[in-house]
Amino acid sequence: MQPTTFRVSLEISRPSLAVESLSGAWQDPVSSAAWQHAIDAYPQESVGVVRAGAYERLDNIAADPEHHVELDPAITATLTADTILVHSHPDGLQCPSAADMRVQAQLGMPFIILPIGKGGPLGKAFMFGHTNTLPLLGRPFRHGVLDCYALCRDFYREEMGLALADFPRDWEWWSQDPPLDLYAEGYATQGFTEIPLAETQPGDAILFALRSRGILQHAAIVIDAHRILHHPAALREFDATRLSTLDLRSIWIRFAVKAVRPPSPT
Repeated sequence: MQPTTFRVSLEISRPSLAVESLSGAWQDPVSSAAWQHAIDAYPQESVGVVRAGAYERLDNIAADPEHHVELDPAITATLTADTILVHSHPDGLQCPSAADMRVQAQLGMPFIILPIGKGGPLGKAFMFGHTNTLPLLGRPFRHGVLDCYALCRDFYREEMGLALADFPRDWEWWSQDPPLDLYAEGYATQGFTEIPLAETQPGDAILFALRSRGILQHAAIVIDAHRILHHPAALREFDATRLSTLDLRSIWIRFAVKAVRPPSPT
């Protein structure tokens, strides 16, 4: 049976900015040691781990260390779920790549990424691969970490007890050649069924095509007859001012392509 109201519907529609959180272990001297490693390794990607309260440098044995990270299998075998893997993005994006997301899922531990340039940090360290504790409203935008799909996953987990899979995705995956079509290919695998847009209920999702050549690349949750919860994408991979929010459905409906209904919680 579909719920008719959600806790989020009672919250304010203009939330204050929520701040991305890092592990409590990410403090000096750990963070300073990791950043120094990233600076020393530039233009190659540094890689290390945080465990037992300390940062440990590891060797990046990738054939192309300026664009990839690879660890000796013997080192990988020593990593445990309470370890945090840290690596740098030299002159790279301030979001995880699809490859980052795949490896993180395989290892099953949180990752911290350090955006680094020749002169030093290009942005703040950020973490992914852990359970998000940020509120649903007021999140900054970081693709692959805090984006529209991450908001949907957190909403369905918190409000309906549904565990949705994550999908590795590069920034602007909808513009690749050939483009990926993650929403169109993925909603049925997660137990969602298509319904008419005119028949949506609270808890359903609406899928949109925005600046994407018809590819579904945005999703929103129906909160009530007039409002949706969503995280509009920014023009770049990270934007601390682009917040998840409650919006009027009427503003966005012209971009809607289809609606889908989640499976009933078990």
